[in-house]
Amino acid sequence: TGPRQASFSCIPIKVIVFRLNLGSNSGSKKKNNMKKLIGMTAVLMMIGSFAIAQRATPGIDTRQHIQRARIHSGRASGELTNREAARLNMQQRHIRRAERRVKADGEVTAIERRRLNHAQNHANRAIRRQKNDGQGKQL
Repeated sequence: TGPRQASFSCIPIKVIVFRLNLGSNSGSKKKNNMKKLIGMTAVLMMIGSFAIAQRATPGIDTRQHIQRARIHSGRASGELTNREAARLNMQQRHIRRAERRVKADGEVTAIERRRLNHAQNHANRAIRRQKNDGQGKQL
């Protein structure tokens, strides 16, 4: 199977397409038309928010930001050598690219989230090991 694309085929056309009776001048019809318009706008906004929510990865983004900050602070404190920091930054770049590829099809599946989480776990262990191996600090 190829990449998934967002599909709204499960939503009946009657829900999305509606007719407003603009020919009548009665106030109650205009109120009903306005209610229909507001209701349909709310439905379409909810559909859009669901599509965005499937692509969002706030936990992954936050964790990656924290890991990059740890690398930076390790370099600044001398716990990491230039070579160690470069290698860890390369690992972070790999995770960022993988995340972009996952988001490209518009949906982040549970399996894709698990893979990204696994890569971040691996990177987290690498950062901890490199910061605590004693190679960077000169006493």
